[in-house]
Amino acid sequence: MRVLILDDDEVDRMSVRRALSASGLDVEIVEADSVSAARSVLEHVSVDAIVSDYLLPDGDAGDLLRDRKRDAPPVIVLTGQGDERVAVDLMKAGAADYLSKSDLTPRRIRRVLRAALRIASAERRARVAQEAEHRMVLALERALSARDEVLAIVSHDLRSPLSNLSMALDILGEDELAAEERGRVSGMARRAVDRMERLISDLLDVARIEQGGLALELDDHDAAQLACDVVDGMRIAAERRGVELAVHAPGAHGVVRVDRARLAQVFQNLLGNALRFTPAGGSIRVHVEIEERAIRYRVHDDGPGVPDEVRPHLFERFWQAHRAERNSAGLGLAIVKGIVEAHGGQIALVPVERGACFVLTLPR
Repeated sequence: MRVLILDDDEVDRMSVRRALSASGLDVEIVEADSVSAARSVLEHVSVDAIVSDYLLPDGDAGDLLRDRKRDAPPVIVLTGQGDERVAVDLMKAGAADYLSKSDLTPRRIRRVLRAALRIASAERRARVAQEAEHRMVLALERALSARDEVLAIVSHDLRSPLSNLSMALDILGEDELAAEERGRVSGMARRAVDRMERLISDLLDVARIEQGGLALELDDHDAAQLACDVVDGMRIAAERRGVELAVHAPGAHGVVRVDRARLAQVFQNLLGNALRFTPAGGSIRVHVEIEERAIRYRVHDDGPGVPDEVRPHLFERFWQAHRAERNSAGLGLAIVKGIVEAHGGQIALVPVERGACFVLTLPR
C-alpha cells in the first residue's frame, strides 16, 4: 500500500516512518509538510491512506476532509496531548481514526491502518452496490415508462381502424343496402384491417430488431434494377400526387447481397415519406452509386426538408414530428434503420440545399 505522511515536523514524520517500517506492512511512503503540498501530491499520486498531523502551517486535517471526493483515501489524524476531543470531532467529519503521537507504535499503526482500509473497502463495495441498484431502478422505470408509452400509442393507433371496422360491419348488417354502397363500405373495412395488420407487423419488426432476431434471406441482386423495381411499384401513387419519381443510375452495374423484400420495405418507407412531403409538381430522385466496396443509394426529394430540431429524433421508435397529424405509429424509420444495420449498412440524413436526402450505404 502507499501511505501519505502529512506533518510539518520532520521528527514526527520520522516517527511515523519508523512505525510503518516496523509494522510488518508492505508500505510505500510519500510525504508532505503542508495542506497545499499534500494536495499537489494527491493530484499526481494515488495513495491508499493518509496519516496527517492535526495542525499544519496552512490549515489543518479538516481541510483535507473537506476536499474529500468519491473514493478518497481514509485519513488517520495524529493528535498531541489534549487533542483527543478535536480528533473525535474530525472523525465525525469523516476521518477514519486517530492516533496519539505519544502512543505511536508499529502494532497500533498496523491495527488502525488495516481497520481503516477494511472500512474504506466495505464502503466502496456498498457504494458500488447502491449505484448498481440505482441503475437497475432507473432501467426498470424506463422500461415501465416505455411499456406504458407503447400501450398508449398502440391503443390509440388501433382504436381508429377498429372503430371504422365496427362501423362498416354495422352498415353491412343492414338489409337494405345498395350494391355500390356495400362495395364502398367493404373497402372501408378492408382498409381498416390493412392498417391494423400494418401496425402489428411493424411492432413485430421492431421487437425482432431490438432482440437482434430480424431474419434475412440474402441473395445477389442487381443494385440498380432493385431500386427501379421498387420505384415502378410506387409510380402510380406518385402520379396521383403530381410528383415525378425517377431513378438515376448512369453506368451503375453492381451486385448487392440483400434480402430483397426487406430492402424493398426500406425504399417503400423512404419513398412513402418523400411522397407525403413533396408538393405537386415536385420530384423525388433515387440515385444509385456503385463504389469499390459499397453500394450507395440516395433518396432525394424537393419538399420542405427536415427541421434541425427534428433530425436527432428521426430514427427513434414511436416518434413523430407532428403528433396531432399522426397517421402511423411512428415506427417506419426505426424499422428502416434496423433493417439497414442488419445488412451491415448505414443510413443517414445528409444536408442538402433543398428538400431532404437520405443516404443508404450497403456493403458490396
